[in-house]
Amino acid sequence: MADGDDPSDNVKVAALQQERFGVRMVSALRRTIAETKGAIACIRAVAIYCYSYKYRFLLLALLSPILSIPPLLTPLIMQLLIDKAYPARDFRLFGWLCAALLALRMVPSLLISVSGYLSKYIENMLQYKLCFRVFNAIQRLPQSYLEEHGSGMFLERATRDVGSVARSITQLVPQIVTIAFTFLAAIFLMLRLDVGITLLILAIVPVNFLITARLARRLRSFREAERATDEKITTFTSETIEGTMIARLFYLSRFRRKRLKQLLREHLRIVFATWRASMFWGQLSSLISITWGMVLLCGGWYLVFTNRLQLGEAVALGMYVNIVVRPFEQLAKIYELLMTSSVSARRILEILNARHSAVQGGTPKTLVKPPSQFELHKISFAYKEGRTCLCDLDLCLKAGRTVAVVGPSGAGKSTLIRILSGLDNRYQGRFLVDGYDFREINHDSYLHHVSLVPQTTFFFSDSIRNNLCSGNGSISTESLQKYASILGLDEMISSTPEGYDTKLGSDGIRLSAGQYQKLAAFRAILKDASILLLDEVTSSMDIESERKLLQGIIALRTPGCVTLLVTHNIAITTEPWIDEVVILVNGRIAERGSCAELREKRGFYHHWLSLDKGISLDRAILVDELSRHEC
Repeated sequence: MADGDDPSDNVKVAALQQERFGVRMVSALRRTIAETKGAIACIRAVAIYCYSYKYRFLLLALLSPILSIPPLLTPLIMQLLIDKAYPARDFRLFGWLCAALLALRMVPSLLISVSGYLSKYIENMLQYKLCFRVFNAIQRLPQSYLEEHGSGMFLERATRDVGSVARSITQLVPQIVTIAFTFLAAIFLMLRLDVGITLLILAIVPVNFLITARLARRLRSFREAERATDEKITTFTSETIEGTMIARLFYLSRFRRKRLKQLLREHLRIVFATWRASMFWGQLSSLISITWGMVLLCGGWYLVFTNRLQLGEAVALGMYVNIVVRPFEQLAKIYELLMTSSVSARRILEILNARHSAVQGGTPKTLVKPPSQFELHKISFAYKEGRTCLCDLDLCLKAGRTVAVVGPSGAGKSTLIRILSGLDNRYQGRFLVDGYDFREINHDSYLHHVSLVPQTTFFFSDSIRNNLCSGNGSISTESLQKYASILGLDEMISSTPEGYDTKLGSDGIRLSAGQYQKLAAFRAILKDASILLLDEVTSSMDIESERKLLQGIIALRTPGCVTLLVTHNIAITTEPWIDEVVILVNGRIAERGSCAELREKRGFYHHWLSLDKGISLDRAILVDELSRHEC
């Protein structure tokens, strides 16, 4: 001891270090318990979809421990062979014991087939239910939520995550029941043979638990990173397939390959890190269990050599040591499976529990009858990057009226359509439907009364008929032909190989952009909705086709329908069926009123009409033709 050192200070330091170590251990234990509870809660929330198969699941859980009975009885039979049948040369007892050993080998082989069938059945049915639920939930998500995430996220969660959770749930419960039954039965049987060795066996439980908890925590973090990387790779692959032509045309292939290499290397890094962690901690746990088991086995033989234990009891204890040590290793794997599968369960629940814009804690109102009035009060909208699209916008749409919205690119026209269609709920202000706040209305009941033709339309790889009539399957071919004639589509559809049964998409014909727009308008009319939203529906058509299609839409729309038309073509606003014209500039309403009223004002609208008919509003602003006029 150095001069001046006080022994009491060293004692205090040691005590303080022990106290800190104890606090850390307690904190780590609490964190592990909390993480385990959270993982179990996630698995339970998903496992509720197994309820309809509860009797099969219960039978599977009962068969699993039954299969573990033969290994538990085998040491007892071996003990009787060594200590009873062999010393007494009792061939009759020897025969019965051999027959019992044979039966213990044959019966499980039959039960394994039944257990395997039940396990496969439950796993596949649960996967089927979860996949359907996730798919249905994705369809009901807000459009803003879908656009904020890549397609790979939804593909991965509807396929790999669903399969992983279904497989894990099918394995977890039977294996946990088996491990618990095997461990408790083996401990009970060992206590009858030797209490001391049994207690020494139990001493290894805390060590294995700490190692398993540490490994599971690391594996869970790796699993989360791996699943996120998988989503990026899936999204990247999907975009690459869709954009192959653009990539080749604009020399982006090299950049895309470089980006894919980065993603794949990141995935490999996570995979190898997971493997290293599993190998290190798994081997450490196995080494401790084996070493401890060998020590106990040697101790048992020492008791035999000192005549404190019979040979048959020692053999039985040795077999039970292996039986008891094995559940520790299995439990470690089960705990790892629980923690990693909880990542997939949480990702699925994020989709299943996603809700639309209904008020929290309230019951959303269902729209029974078609709404007749839509009011926007002080509506403002800005995307994440901060660009404001709409600012304090007030607008009222009433039944039977047709409103044309015109303005330059980026004025907020399409954003207005998204809000009115219910596809985006990130706005500020109030959107009232027949006096009810949109956020208090059941979203599906609202969409039932909305029909939309977006700028970029989409058709499934199915027949023209199924794409048009999916929401109205009762419509006859004669009615379709009548509507098509009014909309100017009869010649186009009749020119296809199989008419209305012609398939669209990758395995069918491909149409021009204008033809797709016409079909989209046809589909919107067939829905027979009370609010019709047309977003640049004629942007890819010639003037004659545009006029004929719009006149057909007006003629076929539902009586009393609210119609809102977004267009760049100023000439459309002069049509007699346009009741009101709204001029949007920089997210604000610059002018509004009927065509005659706006002409009398001699403002923005009047000066735009006085320009060359071939010039667009964007071009007019660009050349500063309108910058002299106050709006």
